[in-house]
Amino acid sequence: MKKTGIVVLALMMSIGLMACGGKETKQSEGVKTESSAAQESAKAGAEKAKDAKEIKGSILEVKDFMFSIKTDDGKEYALNFDKAPEGLSEVKEGDEVTVEYTGELSEVDSFTGTILSVKKA
Repeated sequence: MKKTGIVVLALMMSIGLMACGGKETKQSEGVKTESSAAQESAKAGAEKAKDAKEIKGSILEVKDFMFSIKTDDGKEYALNFDKAPEGLSEVKEGDEVTVEYTGELSEVDSFTGTILSVKKA
């Protein structure tokens, strides 16, 4: 009885180890996943461009994570970002700019959209 139990346990362990040591060739699936993720992000970018809005004004302040803009009608908006938007490095405080963005602007609430570009007006 003891010998049978030992043989069964040894057999189960060897089957388990063979399963762990098997080679996986799912690398091509990873490439497919990455390319489909890139396509989805490109589609999302195209959808954002469709919903894009513009605001014109002058730059009040530029920081590493946000900038402030004052429109011609006197309203001030703070626009924050994770990655610096296209064209922000080319403008400085006092420049008249056109900001392309998605989302909603509010003088009171924080900006929750995405800044697509900042261009000198």
